[in-house]
Amino acid sequence: GWAALEVIIMSQAAKALSNEYLGFTGYYFWLIVFGALGTLMAVGGPILVVRQVLQKFGVWIVILASAWLTFHLFDAYDMGEIWRKQGEGGFPNFWQGVDVVVALPISWLPLVCDYSRFAKRAGPAAVGTYVGYALANMWFFMLGVFYVQALHTDPGSFVTALVEMLLPMALGWLALIVLLFGESDEAFANIYSAAVSVQNLLPRVSQRLLAIVVGAVVIAVAISIDLVQYENFLFLIGGIFVPVFGVFLADYFVLQQRHYDVAQLYELEGAPGHTAGVGVLAIVVWACGFLLYACCAQPPWLLDNLDFISWTPTWATHIGGTIPGLVFSFGAYTIGGFLLFGRGEMTRRPAPAAGGLE
Repeated sequence: GWAALEVIIMSQAAKALSNEYLGFTGYYFWLIVFGALGTLMAVGGPILVVRQVLQKFGVWIVILASAWLTFHLFDAYDMGEIWRKQGEGGFPNFWQGVDVVVALPISWLPLVCDYSRFAKRAGPAAVGTYVGYALANMWFFMLGVFYVQALHTDPGSFVTALVEMLLPMALGWLALIVLLFGESDEAFANIYSAAVSVQNLLPRVSQRLLAIVVGAVVIAVAISIDLVQYENFLFLIGGIFVPVFGVFLADYFVLQQRHYDVAQLYELEGAPGHTAGVGVLAIVVWACGFLLYACCAQPPWLLDNLDFISWTPTWATHIGGTIPGLVFSFGAYTIGGFLLFGRGEMTRRPAPAAGGLE
């Protein structure tokens, strides 16, 4: 889903560039090109892409482009007027808006894990990830909000408005190419992350083959959907990921006392709390957490297809879905684990000679 979003954004920008300088729009052509590019980068993997491309060049290009966009925002527009402008609404309440904001970074957490596992030490990796993640999210959400206001547009037509702002400038074409480069790493990252996740279920299948399959699906999704539909996507993915990490935090920090043995994670057949290698308690808590999130966050797609979601009392919708979903999944899994299995017994077995992962 996220990879398709990145491909759509890049294709909209490239369409404007090619139309201005080549007289050729070719939106669907660009969808295929950028989908294929992200797939090739995912086949190369993080060692090649991150260390050889992004670490040496990509990160600096993104930082410079972001700094220029920030400078241009404050230089070209009246920030006082933008700040004083009344909000137009669009969400029933504040906390449901927060749910959308939280859904974006929390959906990237599995990818954060994919990257940080290459770090030499856990402490600096955790601090660097947290600081970089927090600063980047605050910075870019701020840019997005202010540019939507400054350009008098809406999220659905934001990319077009941004392109129209850049093109008349002397080096507008260069700025757009820089932005395209900055987006390409995210398409790669999402395709790669999806391939790694699927490989957990299909460990014998080549990761490169999975990346190619995921890339093909991404292109198909990008061709068939509209950018505005991502509000539904964000709500649904928030409902999935928030309870997942509530369960994980409870399991790792409380029940397992910050110790996972890698070998044991792949040998759960017959372990307490698991049936056929599946953690039944975790799945049940996760499903209940998703239902609680959905009732409080009121995702539009679920409201249209599951009528009982609308039965939720009004007061419950005013706290959003993120906080109830996280608190419930963390608490329910902790209590259930203590009552049914006892602390540290759900995956604990005799440790292998090679030691474990702290």
